[in-house]
Amino acid sequence: MKLRMRIFRTTIALLALALTLAVSCADNSAGEPPKQLDKAWYSAQLPEEAIWENVAYGNGTFVATAEGDTSGNAIDTAAYSSDGQTWHSATLPESAYWKPLAYGNGTFVALAYAGADYTATDIAAYSTDGITWQSAALPEISYWDDIAYGNGVFVAISYDNTVAYSTDGETWASTSILETLGNEGIAFGDGRFLVMSAFQEGAWSTDGITWTAMTPKVEYGTYPCLYATSYSVAWGNGRFVAVGQKVEDRSGVATLIRCSAYSLDGENWVMENFTDDSNYWESVCYGDGLFVAVAEANVDGMPLATAIVSTDGLAWTPVDFPVSGNWFAGAYGNGSFVAVGYGDQAVYSD
Repeated sequence: MKLRMRIFRTTIALLALALTLAVSCADNSAGEPPKQLDKAWYSAQLPEEAIWENVAYGNGTFVATAEGDTSGNAIDTAAYSSDGQTWHSATLPESAYWKPLAYGNGTFVALAYAGADYTATDIAAYSTDGITWQSAALPEISYWDDIAYGNGVFVAISYDNTVAYSTDGETWASTSILETLGNEGIAFGDGRFLVMSAFQEGAWSTDGITWTAMTPKVEYGTYPCLYATSYSVAWGNGRFVAVGQKVEDRSGVATLIRCSAYSLDGENWVMENFTDDSNYWESVCYGDGLFVAVAEANVDGMPLATAIVSTDGLAWTPVDFPVSGNWFAGAYGNGSFVAVGYGDQAVYSD
């Protein structure tokens, strides 16, 4: 379902340009990787097969939530682990398509992207340990896409311009971003929240309540950029890093390129093509001096046994996973990275 939606959005962008699609690769290899990039990865098994959409770490525990089971049904199962290797199941307050997940101030907060009938929803839940969950209600009914914690507040965004904020995950209030962005990701860093949709539009806020719309200034590289979108953004090492894709005008031919970008302030971005742009890089996280990006599939929809790592968000190095999978999210905690995705497979690093 997610892969079809990703391909659909890309196709619409290309049709709007009325150009012919071509796919191309560019080389941004950086020679021998630093030793810290050379991590070993191991396989693990989640408690049941599902579309494990997100994972977060806090209070000594990894927690994962799922956007339905592998048959497309709503689900009330979460998973938790102290080490990323051994996982156990937990029960959420109700069945839904759970997607956004964050940890802050001693609390995990999970939101449903959609309700049990796959319509817009206000379903939320919170937990101090990832095992016992309490129900909560968001202030608006919407399709909730992402959440972040910072400055003592959880901030959630939906695909329209709706924003919800809470200090404890239980009581929520609503506000809105100035522009309807088609929000994709939110991250907190350098004292402010940053919301990204397309690289041509975004917004920032220090408190999650009052937002300033912005038009990011992006250095795209050799070819004119016709369209660019960000799927995930993370903060680390003094910078925001986003992964996504763009459409370049190469002598009148629209060429789809997977790319990454970094920004020191959230407004001025430097973009670089991936060495291997044949994969749908879905999510990026940060820890231990590294950004790690995982992909949901290659261009043929096939699972992957690889991720990419970077210290700066521009030069990326591939790393091998012990198993192939459609990977949707990663997190760092207690000295280890963890990635989850489709089915019951997970991986963790040393």
